[in-house]
Order: sequence, then structure tokens, then C-alpha cells
Amino acid sequence: MYKVATFLVKCFWGKPEDMADALGVLILTWNQALYRYDPPDFDELSKCIADNMNKINHFRQREITTFSASDETSTQELFERFLDALKTKKSGRKSSWYTIRTHQRPSKKRSFRKLHLACECVEKEKPIYSWVLTSALRHDSPRFRTLLKRIHGKIGDVCADKANSCRENTQLVKDMGGRPFLMPRKNASTKVKGHQAWREMMEFKELHSEEFKRRYHKRSNSESTNSSFKGKYGEFLSSRKWRGQKREAGLKVIVYNARLLVRNRIRQEVEIWD
Repeated sequence: MYKVATFLVKCFWGKPEDMADALGVLILTWNQALYRYDPPDFDELSKCIADNMNKINHFRQREITTFSASDETSTQELFERFLDALKTKKSGRKSSWYTIRTHQRPSKKRSFRKLHLACECVEKEKPIYSWVLTSALRHDSPRFRTLLKRIHGKIGDVCADKANSCRENTQLVKDMGGRPFLMPRKNASTKVKGHQAWREMMEFKELHSEEFKRRYHKRSNSESTNSSFKGKYGEFLSSRKWRGQKREAGLKVIVYNARLLVRNRIRQEVEIWD
């Protein structure tokens, strides 16, 4: 879809209304969950393109390597203008989590839940092995241990980002027979503090930096799983009560895994016949 949208924008360059329709091909595909009920306001998007056409042309003619600190204010204004233009048509709603992450509207009441997932990162099919639904204010690191303890069977490389990187987590991975690749924070030390697995991981990172990064970046597959999950079943929970929300999230995970199981079975059958 990205190639199609790029081609259409190039064909209709200089015509704001047609450019907005061309961008819609990409927007409605990548942000399907956000625009599930309310479409974006294409009239507002068209107006935004027309009002900022000079700036867009200016940056389009330049190489990314020429970007400097003097361009930051202009690009930020442009980004915020397009962000406002992409609100949904009826409600003007943007993702709550997105607005908080980008510090647009710091919210004291976070009306969203966090779904923590542990999934496959090597094989072609990437099922979800365990999951935990928590409130918005729960930290990731303790949930990592909960997810890992719910996995039965042999585990290999375990990859996680800085939010899950701590001595207790690395030791648990080693005790369960796995190999931890948890990206440490910049100020992390190699002190053991009763967890030898932490020092082993830090020493491996220092001596074999490229290999550590290569194996750690398998974690990006979890982002693909997360995107696929939300794209298929939406990023919203319909249930109002906490118990119902947990059940709803759990059923979505079960259906997601069942779908992968069926797809894997079909692929095996095709390979056998080939």
C-alpha cells in the first residue's frame, strides 16, 4: 500500500484534494483500528495540504542530510498541523495512548489498558505464548517475569527492550534454560548483586556487540505481532468492567493463536502436496 500511495501522490502532486485521497489509501490501511468507526476528515486534510504546500515543496526538494537545527521549528509546526488534520471526522478523536506518548494532551485519567505479550520471534508463525492485561500505570518489568513463568517448555533467546531490562529478569531467563538479550539502559553497571546472569549478559554485549544487537533485534518481530493483533481485532475493548475486559482480551488472543494454527496447518498441507 505504501508504494501505491506514493505513486498516487506523485501523480496528483500539486492537487491538494487528489493528494488527500491518495494519502487516504495509506492512512485507512495503516490506521484501520483508529478509523474503524469514524473516517478521517479528508476536507480538512486537503485544506492542510493546500495551506502548507510551499513548505512541503521546500522540504521535498531537499535531501534528508541537509536537515539542521534551524528546520526543527518549521517541521514540528508542519507535523502538528497534519496531526490535527487527521483527527476522525465526527469526534475529532485520536488514540489516547498516542496523545499521551507524544505529550500532546497529558492525561491524569488514562482510559486505556496495557496488554503485555510474550510471543515467538524466530519461527515463521508467531503465536502469543502468554499475556497479561494491566492498568495503564503498571510497569513492564514485573510483568516480564509473570509472562515468562507462564510459558511451559523449552525457551531459547529471550529478547526485550530497556523497560524489561533488570537483574531479576536476566536471572529468571537463565534459570529457565534460556539466553537473555535484554537491552540494558545507558547507565547500567555490570555489578552482579546476586544475579550472575546479568554480568554474563553484559560481558557478552561488551565483547560481541554486533552479535548481541543481531540477536536482540529479533525483538522487532514482537512489534509485528502486536501490529497484526491490533490490526485484525482492533485496539479497543468493548467491555466496561475489568473482569469482562480481561476475558475479552483473552478470547482475542485465543482466536489469534487459533488462526495461526489453522494457517500453519494449511501451509504444511500445501508443502506436502508440492
